[in-house]
Amino acid sequence: MGKGVHMFSGLSAAVVMMLCVAMLSDGHSVMNMKEKDQVIQTVAGPVQLHSLMGYPYGFGATSDQYGNKWGDKRNPTDHPAHFVSALSCPEHIQFGNGLRTSFYVALFFAIALLVSSFAGVHSPTRNSTMISIKISALLVVALVASFVLAAKLYTGSFYCAMFQYPITLRNYFDLGPITIAHAVSTSLSLTSFVVQCFALKDDEPAHDDDQIVIKMDPLEDA
Repeated sequence: MGKGVHMFSGLSAAVVMMLCVAMLSDGHSVMNMKEKDQVIQTVAGPVQLHSLMGYPYGFGATSDQYGNKWGDKRNPTDHPAHFVSALSCPEHIQFGNGLRTSFYVALFFAIALLVSSFAGVHSPTRNSTMISIKISALLVVALVASFVLAAKLYTGSFYCAMFQYPITLRNYFDLGPITIAHAVSTSLSLTSFVVQCFALKDDEPAHDDDQIVIKMDPLEDA
């Protein structure tokens, strides 16, 4: 396979890697609280959402903007816990932890693909191409898994102990940059996978039946 395909695969992996790091490190990357304040009915009575969490407020794949991780009750600055922890939402916490894990897995495969691709640039062999294709496929799977988990976290209706009814986060939050990050990273990874597959197919050795062998009769030369 040509060095250009390996180079494209490596550059795509680098972009995906940076997007995964951004999703994991930015406290606003997944969801941000809606601008309009809302009253939520808790077991302790009605509460203004902006008063409960502060505004603006958001959270990423790893933690919220104050550093509270999924399931944390209170951070060292004594700020209220992560939204889903403060309201005791175990299923939201499970999906949040799954989302974080899927991004870490995607980050791992993006780094592996980057290394494999640039190794292929220096030594473009069929084996190096096969390795890159397999890693690309695993990267796509990890990104799709993170998309499914994020969608379920955003649209799912789950019970929270502090609420008097199941809640859906999309009623209180807007999606953050995660939508753009998912679109770009999944598109690049899938394109890289397809390009490598086609390039590998073009590099398949010819079969013996397809080869034309011309035999010269020495008597004719005489």
